[in-house]
Amino acid sequence: MSAVQVLLATYNGGAYLAQQLDSILAQQCVELSILLRDDGSTDNTLAIVADYQQRYPQQLQLLRDEHPAAGAAANFLHLLAAESTADYVAFCDQDDVWLPDRLLVAVQALQAIKADVPALYFSAYLTGNAQLEPVGRSLLFQRPPGFGNALVQNIVIGATTVINRPLWQMLREPGLDAREMIMHDWWAYLLASAFGRVIYDPEPRIIYRQHVANVIGTGQGLNKRWRRLQGFFNGSDAGRAGRQARYFWQRHGQQLSAAQQQLLQDVYLSGSGLKALRCLLTRQVYGMRGRDDLVLALRLLLGRH
Repeated sequence: MSAVQVLLATYNGGAYLAQQLDSILAQQCVELSILLRDDGSTDNTLAIVADYQQRYPQQLQLLRDEHPAAGAAANFLHLLAAESTADYVAFCDQDDVWLPDRLLVAVQALQAIKADVPALYFSAYLTGNAQLEPVGRSLLFQRPPGFGNALVQNIVIGATTVINRPLWQMLREPGLDAREMIMHDWWAYLLASAFGRVIYDPEPRIIYRQHVANVIGTGQGLNKRWRRLQGFFNGSDAGRAGRQARYFWQRHGQQLSAAQQQLLQDVYLSGSGLKALRCLLTRQVYGMRGRDDLVLALRLLLGRH
């Protein structure tokens, strides 16, 4: 069986953590280990972790370090920096529930990729409310994943993501600054789409729990859309994708192909909203749906992306 290490970042997740751990431990046909790091919880999260460590001492390890609490992306970067002999690494949120074949299907998909190619698998998901009562499912994509999409939009939900060792090595390179990236899953999508392979599974493999304390959420629903619209017009999220892209250029620009270099320069480094818009109109960069392109066009023209 393939060895999979699950990276679980927690913060005040006591309400739902036990259900998540149970669903991880019930995964089929993989050699499983869990590396958990807490970001300063003040609820009963660590008590739940201690209970599961006592019951599953060979499978659950708590990463203790001197790094201060710094948010979800930094928490995952600390987890990625830990040593591992696993064949594959899975990202995990603290409050979802995995379907039993989630890891097995991901491993089988990644095994079809050449062993030295950085690769990322992610899947669709079901949505549930705080009690996991069905709400819906993630939207199907109209376009394929790729670097032209990763530059301007993140479609990779970390909770559904599994990566292979070459991509894991790229994600744990020394000196990565979580403050320069929007989220670890978007950074992984950029790397895999630029230098390797991205596999999208349209079948749901987890139940994504929606509740008031979600860090990100699915981005669906009127309240979520209204908050995003407010962020666009008041400037609170202006330029975040551009800042991340410039950091990606700083870290990996020389490794990109000539076409990828030109694309990143035209969209984010040229200072020209018209160049960026031309890239969108010619589908060199693109959203996953037509309405995404309309929002992107406005953002790029106004320099707010």
